[in-house]
Amino acid sequence: NRYLRECGIIRAGSSLEKEILLFLTEMGIENIKTHDRTILGGKEIDIYLPEYKIAIECNGTYWHSEAAGVDKNYHLSKTDACEKIGIRLVHIWEHEWIINRDKIKSLLYIITGRASVISGRKCVVAIIDNKLAAEFCDTNHRQNRCIGAKVSLGLLYGDELVSVMTFGSPRYNKQYEWELLRFCSKNNVTVRGGANKMLAAFVRAYSPKNILSYSDRSLNVGSVYGKMGFQIIRTTPPSYKYTKNFLDCFDRVSFQKHK
Repeated sequence: NRYLRECGIIRAGSSLEKEILLFLTEMGIENIKTHDRTILGGKEIDIYLPEYKIAIECNGTYWHSEAAGVDKNYHLSKTDACEKIGIRLVHIWEHEWIINRDKIKSLLYIITGRASVISGRKCVVAIIDNKLAAEFCDTNHRQNRCIGAKVSLGLLYGDELVSVMTFGSPRYNKQYEWELLRFCSKNNVTVRGGANKMLAAFVRAYSPKNILSYSDRSLNVGSVYGKMGFQIIRTTPPSYKYTKNFLDCFDRVSFQKHK
């Protein structure tokens, strides 16, 4: 226990929840339910926003890890259970809240309809430098840049870069010609029709045979893909990350034998 306290792990989950509740209150959301066990038949939901049909799980990185005895399907089962009754479940992890707080806050602004809105019709698509696109993703995309982008498109609102979409060779499935690697807009901004506009521009310029992409269900429902005309191929099983301090987490791909 002493080690856990010194590392800030004891009560980390409750501290995370308090900070998120404070932020939601500051956003002006009044109807907030906490620790609800009625929605999922006895399973606890940390935070529920009835007005938006959005639930939030505050995942302390240690307490929701294999080290604490949590089954790998625990988070997925809650996501699936919420989805079946029309509720969007958002998982906010302690280490991500610490490192990517502005990006998580931006997501909460967007899904509750509080983000600034720009019409994609008023924007212009341009091919931009891959380095500029990477820097934009590092600032605005929860997963930062994706190495290997060959084509980067930007959406310009006047002189301001408000959205980025990057493409490259598929990383895992070579049956496809292209992979849509990253798409994001500026923090706290929604560009209506922006994704469609950039994808259409890419299709006109490169005439791809097919395009593959991935969506992280822990935060997103993937609705933007449906709007762009994508079809779901399959849902992959839960993946995992490595950590030695429950703050810095590394994707399993980084530890493949050939690397």
